[in-house]
Order: sequence, then C-alpha cells, then structure tokens
Amino acid sequence: MRSFGGSITTGAGLPSRPVGSRVLRSRYAAVWLLGDWPDSQVRAFDGPDWWCVVLGDVTCGDKELARQAGRFAAGLEPEPLIDRGGNSHVVWVDARRVIVTGDIAGTRLVFHTVHDGVAQFASSSQVLADLLGADVDLGWLALRLSCPEVVPLSELSAYEGVAAVPPTSMLVLRPGEPPMTMDRPQPGPGLSLSAGSTRLYEALRAEVHAPLTGRVTADLSGGLDSSSVAALAARAVPLTGLTLDAGQTGNEDLAHATRIAATLPALRHEVRQIPDAVLPYTDLDRVPCTDEPWSDAVLYARTRWWHQQLRNLGSSVHLTGDGGDAVLSGSLAYLADLSRNVPRLVREARAWAQLRTSAPLPIVVAAVRLAGSSERSALRRMRRELSTGRAPRRGATGRLRWFGAPDAAWLTVEGRCTAAGCVPDSDGWTGNQAPVGDRIARKAVLAFGRDHRIDLEIAQTHELRQVAPFVTDAVVRAGLAVPVQERTSALEMKPLLRTALHQHVPSPVLDRSTKGDYTALHYAGLTRNAGALRSLFASSRLVASGLLDDGHTCGVLDRAIQGADVPLAGLNDVIATEVWLRTNEARSRVPWTTREETADDAPLPARRSRHVHADA
Repeated sequence: MRSFGGSITTGAGLPSRPVGSRVLRSRYAAVWLLGDWPDSQVRAFDGPDWWCVVLGDVTCGDKELARQAGRFAAGLEPEPLIDRGGNSHVVWVDARRVIVTGDIAGTRLVFHTVHDGVAQFASSSQVLADLLGADVDLGWLALRLSCPEVVPLSELSAYEGVAAVPPTSMLVLRPGEPPMTMDRPQPGPGLSLSAGSTRLYEALRAEVHAPLTGRVTADLSGGLDSSSVAALAARAVPLTGLTLDAGQTGNEDLAHATRIAATLPALRHEVRQIPDAVLPYTDLDRVPCTDEPWSDAVLYARTRWWHQQLRNLGSSVHLTGDGGDAVLSGSLAYLADLSRNVPRLVREARAWAQLRTSAPLPIVVAAVRLAGSSERSALRRMRRELSTGRAPRRGATGRLRWFGAPDAAWLTVEGRCTAAGCVPDSDGWTGNQAPVGDRIARKAVLAFGRDHRIDLEIAQTHELRQVAPFVTDAVVRAGLAVPVQERTSALEMKPLLRTALHQHVPSPVLDRSTKGDYTALHYAGLTRNAGALRSLFASSRLVASGLLDDGHTCGVLDRAIQGADVPLAGLNDVIATEVWLRTNEARSRVPWTTREETADDAPLPARRSRHVHADA
C-alpha cells in the first residue's frame, strides 16, 4: 500500500518511521514515503524559510505550484497550494509549524497520533495504528454501520488512538504542542448556472486531459457521467471505451453505450460480458485488507476481473465517471433552499411525488421544516434515534433531512448506544454560512470521497491507475460553486453538466435521463453464494464484538437469499465490515524503526523545484 507520513524533526531527525520507507528531509521536518511512489507524484519546493512537498496528482505545472507556495508564504492565501487541481496531499513546513492537507473531496485523507511524545501524521490510519499497536475502534465501526454520512465529519478513525482530519480542515503541528486542526476555505455557491457551466466545462476538460498518457481506457457504461468523460477524452487522444454487459433484459446501458460510441471516431468500443463466476458476494475470502472497510467489498470478484480486463488491454490510465452524482446534483434536501420560491418548490414537489406515487404537500412541509432547522439539532436528533432505536420516517419526506436516517436495526442496544456516543456535535467548520441544501450537498461529496478513497486503493493494489475527474479539486469547486437548487431538478437530469457540455460532446451523450439497474445480479449472487454467506456470520466478528444483532442480520440475509426485497445497501455494508474485520486480523503489520536520521546534506535550492529522490 502506498502511503506517506512524517513529523516535526527533533534533534537528529525523524524519531521513527516505517521499515522500508524512504525519507525526504528539510530543516524543520521529515516526510517518509512507503511503497512505490512515481517521481511524477512527488514534488518538492524550497523557499528561503519554507519547504513544501506535494504528493499525488496535480493539474498545474511546477512553476505554478511554486508561485502558489510563494503566495501562501507571503500570507496571500488561506491554505498552501489552494488551486493545484487533481487529487493530492500537501505538506507545508516552516520554522513555526507543519501544515498537512488533502483534497477537498476527501479522497486524500490525513490522520495523526502522538507516540513517545512526538506527533506523527500519515495518509494511512493503518500505518499509524501499527506504530501504536492499536486495536479497531468499535465506536467508529458502529457509527459507520449506522450513520455512514456522519463519518467524514468525525475526527475518529478505524483504529483507537488514531485521529482523522475532516476534509474541511487542515492539520497543524507546532513544536512541543499537541496536534490541532484549523478550518480551510470551502467552495461556496456564488455562480449562476450559466457562469458555473462555463467554469465546469473548463475544469472538467483540464482534469480529463491532464492524465492522458500511454494507453487510455475509459468506462462507457451508457450513463451520462462516464459517457461525458469518455467523450471529452476522445477529443484529445484515441482511447478504448469499455461497457459491461450484464445480460439483463430491460437494461438499456449497452444500447446507449453503443449509440454513443458510434459518434466518437477516436473511441474504440469494446464490450465485456459479466461471467457468472464473478457475481456479487463471490470470493469474499480474497478481498484485500484496506485502510477502512470497503463499501463495494461484495463486488470484489467482479472488480478484480474488470481490472484484469483493463490490464490485458495495457491500460496506462483508466477514466471513470465516478462521483458525478455527488458533485453535479444533490439529494431531495435541495428543496429546502426553495422555501422562498414557493411556485418552484410546489412544481418540484409535484414532480417528485409523481415519481414516487406520493402526495406533494408532505414534501413541501418537510422542505420548509428542513430549511428552518440546524445541523446541531439534526445531530442531536440522530443521537436520540440511535439511542432509542426509533424508526425514522420513510419515503420522500424521510429523505428531507441533514443526514440519512440512521440504520440502527443492525445493531444491538449496546451497539446503538456506542454509535450514538460517537456522533459529533457539528461538522467542526464554523465559517459555513451556505444555505441548508448546499451544506447537505457538500457533505454528500465528502461521503462519496471517503468511499472512493478505498476504490482507488483497490485499483492501486491491482496495479491500475484509475482517475475520476468529477472528484478532482477543480471540478468539485466548479460544481459546488453553483447553488444546489440550480443544479438539481426533478424535471431535468443534471442541468449543470448538460449546460456545460451541450456544445462540446455529441448530443447522444446528453440524451440519457435514466440509470441502469443491476439489483438482479445481487440476488443471483446471494443465491449462488448462500452457503459462504451463512458461514461468514456463523462465527461473526461483529457479533462477538457486541455490536451486531445476530438475529436481525441472519433474518435479513435469509430473506435476501430467498429473493425477498430487503435493504441491500445496509446488508452489503454489514458484510463488507465483517469481511474487513477478518482481513484486518490476518494482515501483516507495518514494522517501525526508531533509527535516528542524519541532517540533510543536500538541501533543495531556494525558490526552485526538482523531482526529489528520497534517502533509503
């Protein structure tokens, strides 16, 4: 697993680091790199009294990064390298402090702990847990099972004693002081749909084109998001677009993908039939151990097979449309921001009511009530719902809330109380004055980013470079710059994206207004793997921990195997968590060394940048 970390130097250097890591040193701090880091993803910049390291993918060049670093050093920007694009971490070092940040979607997280009196930071919670010899944090696990949307706001991690930095914050370390976090500027909804669409197009085009080297492949599912990315890439380079064929009647994905591919001369279209051998819930015992539970663990066999198809094609970079739903539109909570525009609120409520065969008036009332509520009250309500086990409202009105309703039925009474005790008081960011719907939409991006972080880890494990342009910094900022009430509607799918691309991609790309449904594959996989799934919970780690209600879980599993309609998302997450606990037990721990490091014999030239070769 590729990761990095470090601490403020004390005396001779870094007090401890993972065995086998390499070290980048400066006057005030050292950064270690673990795993195979390409030179293109490690950039360092040296100023008169500061040092900065960028780790990951960025869109702008070294000259622009150095300019931004100089602006932050002069106090002209609120955070280091604020407009770098891509998805990356930044470590900023000067005589007063070390600042560590990730990307704004949360696909690049920062963790920290204190060991032997020294504050350590890292991009992996597991690596820091191995330094401490820490166990899994059951409170965090209970929170993730019941209230996954709250997890990105929490400072807890999957391991005891290891803290997470929410993407809305930066980690700040000062010599002799405990770690602290400070707010970072958040994207604000200030652009019209027209102005925002121009900005979105420019950002998306840049982020799609930036990684295009070697043999390029792209998802071409037939959906709006992946087709848009593939079409923009095809304007720059030849590429191969791949479509999964599930062999299902009534699923229009393949037909749409074929029609779109015919309009893109630079795109070679290939179709892959999903074999029965990789149905969901297959080969759960082969899922690798990731930094946190992987939400799509039940799809591991198919993911591994899919990545093999890409490697067989010689893919150097694979583009996906992942994250488009989170960044380009919002949940029903956008209706809260229409409470002062009653005619449109009523029109939208009627449209949603028709889609869900319900009445519009309760939707209007719930939207107005949400507009007048606060996040703190919503979190207090969540704690009450968890503690009491009271079932929240269902249907459209039940979705008009700050956070998804807690899924507490999976947990024991002890598990519910444990989860309730881990619900944070707020998102920790005091400067957020955006309307309710925009704040909720922002949290949805963080929730997606947290999951996508593990998707990228799996791809890296399979030696595949996967890029999701919709969750890069520049595209997220462009998407969130338009109010959610402007970019979401029951009457039009993703109006912001359609407006941004209508002159730049073939019209069939933007014609799709539906999504494919692969639920039938899950039920087929449940039947095929029934024995292995029942065996998984016959000796459940979650049950042994006291968190999981064995009777409820096994009852839902049995009904699902028999083909009954059950909450598949919740069941899949329980299975993924059970699998993760087992892989965490079996994984090899990262050993740490306390060997002292010598002073830097070859400091970087002032105000210049170069690729850095770390010391072994």
